[in-house]
Order: sequence, then structure tokens, then C-alpha cells
Amino acid sequence: MTPTQLGYLVPLAIDMPKINNIIVETIDPKGPYGAKEAGMSVAMSSAQAYCGAISNALGVYFHDYPITPDKILNAIEEKKKQGSKG
Repeated sequence: MTPTQLGYLVPLAIDMPKINNIIVETIDPKGPYGAKEAGMSVAMSSAQAYCGAISNALGVYFHDYPITPDKILNAIEEKKKQGSKG
């Protein structure tokens, strides 16, 4: 809906509805003291999502962050060179 990340609005605390907390106690042997994750994991970051989207669009996987315009252009040129060789 927004053409760039600059126009993307993140909801603030005042935009959120009232939340009722419900405490559910369970024993989880894999978490510390039975704890469970309550939010988005660090393992799924937006950088990985961007990398996947760019890689799918170009057909080239990136191994280094950040993915800059220069790296994208270089990857496109390398793919063209490899395509002309084969």
C-alpha cells in the first residue's frame, strides 16, 4: 500500500486496543524455567525477508548484509556474465 518504507506507519501504543492479560501456567521442559517466547523471534528478521524477496526476484542468493544497490547491480552483472558463458 505504501511505495517506500518512509511512508510506512507503525502502530503506536495509543493505536492499540486494550489488552486483557491471561496468565496460563504450564511446564515447558525446553524453555528456561518453563518460559515460552512471547514475541517475534530474533531468528526471523526483516533483513532475512528482504534478502529472500530480492533473491527470488533476481535468482541470485546474497550471503552478505547489508544488501546495497551496488551489490544488487553487481549480482545482476555477474548473472548476465554467467548466462552468456553457458
